[in-house]
Amino acid sequence: MPPSGGFPKLPRTAAYAAASALLLLPVLLPRHVPAADLPSHLYNTWLALLVREGRAPGVEIVPQWSNVLFDWWLEALWRLGGPALAEKGAVAAAVLVFFWGAFALASAIQQRPAWVSAPVLAMLAYGWTYHMGFFNYYLSCGFGFWVLACVWRQPVRWAPAGAALVLSGLAHPLGAAAAAGLAAFLLVLRKTARERLPLLVAAAVAGLAGFSFLLQRLLPCRWEIQNGLAVALFGLQFRPFGAKYGIFLLAIPMIWLAMLGWRALGRWENLRQDLAFWLACTVAAAIVLLPQSVQLPGTAWPLHFIGIRIAMFLAVFLEASVSSGPPGAHRAARGAFFLLTVAYFGFLAHDYRAWIRTQDEFVRAAQQVPPGSRVVSTVSGLPLSLNPLNHMVSKACIGRCFSYGSYAPSSRQFRVRSKPLSPVVLDDSLDVDRLQAGRFVVRPRDVPLFGIFLVSAEPFRLEARPLKAGETIPRQGVRIPPDWF
Repeated sequence: MPPSGGFPKLPRTAAYAAASALLLLPVLLPRHVPAADLPSHLYNTWLALLVREGRAPGVEIVPQWSNVLFDWWLEALWRLGGPALAEKGAVAAAVLVFFWGAFALASAIQQRPAWVSAPVLAMLAYGWTYHMGFFNYYLSCGFGFWVLACVWRQPVRWAPAGAALVLSGLAHPLGAAAAAGLAAFLLVLRKTARERLPLLVAAAVAGLAGFSFLLQRLLPCRWEIQNGLAVALFGLQFRPFGAKYGIFLLAIPMIWLAMLGWRALGRWENLRQDLAFWLACTVAAAIVLLPQSVQLPGTAWPLHFIGIRIAMFLAVFLEASVSSGPPGAHRAARGAFFLLTVAYFGFLAHDYRAWIRTQDEFVRAAQQVPPGSRVVSTVSGLPLSLNPLNHMVSKACIGRCFSYGSYAPSSRQFRVRSKPLSPVVLDDSLDVDRLQAGRFVVRPRDVPLFGIFLVSAEPFRLEARPLKAGETIPRQGVRIPPDWF
């Protein structure tokens, strides 16, 4: 019998298995996984299989050693069990890598299993990056968290840290660079006298400012301090969709600030000695100082959303820092986080229903075109910065038609690339830009070409029809999922 008639604790393995099963419900229950870029990843996996079979003229696969790990997973699972297994299996694996990597890092910082942080980490796992479908970067962060967890523990676990860093680099260079830089800085902080930590962090911030200045001299960049401040202060990872998520956008950072204030008053160990706090300050400075987008050499599209991407590390450091006090501290805050988590996933469940109906309608519209046709969509989500509709036509085309406006092959950021004058996909990123902006004019070489048009927003209905040379393809905006206010 458990003491005092309470419930017995789950064995450690059973607790982790139960948490994993609960965590994966948002992936396994919906018919489609709601993530904006995921249809593009799935479509490009199908294209890669066609290329290997010689059935995708004008498209090639190039050797690539970063921004590719998630796509390798998709192709391997596709070969095992088809697109459904690939979609669910690859995303589920990515979520587990991410969440348990963040959990391992928070546990290393708190020096105990970080169950008190699990609700916030679950929201982060299903935050903005997940719903944007940036799964290579998402995986890179997950493995990056494992790198930092291995370096945080003493003695440092060099072998697993190195393996995790390699996997992080295969997934995405930005996440791997952030993890490697933070791990190196952690080792320096650990050897520094505690009273000198503020000076060392100030020097690191000055170095970031110099690096940002040099980067803007060498590469095309876009730098917006207002956006950087908003990301650093308001945790934009907790706004996957529309305005209703502003509740979490404000509440979570405000609770963190209150808990940091409590620590700063000396209610438990001095905040100035907390390495996680100083790393959080460094990441926040990087978000403000670094450009928001950079045009990397050899690519046709810039790397966008740099600040909000690296905010993943800021969120984990802040959550781990504010939760590293005595186990009974901040019971009210932990209760508030639990209630916010329940509300957050309730909001997602509501929005997923609208998302899934929308994807089903794209599938129905794509079935109206002849097999093997080239197809573009005129429908765009609002706001454009959180656009869940851009690539739905790509998933609808799998096995039936070619998504002519797919951005990935011409971006030169992925392993599947378009050749000049490709008959199945636009070969120029500028043409893709024009298509997404509603300024693309159909050329004689583009026909036969079919467009999918919005018939009504409520209920959401689409129709497909052939396009003519000289016709401008418009953009039709609609809010999916809709806001409540």
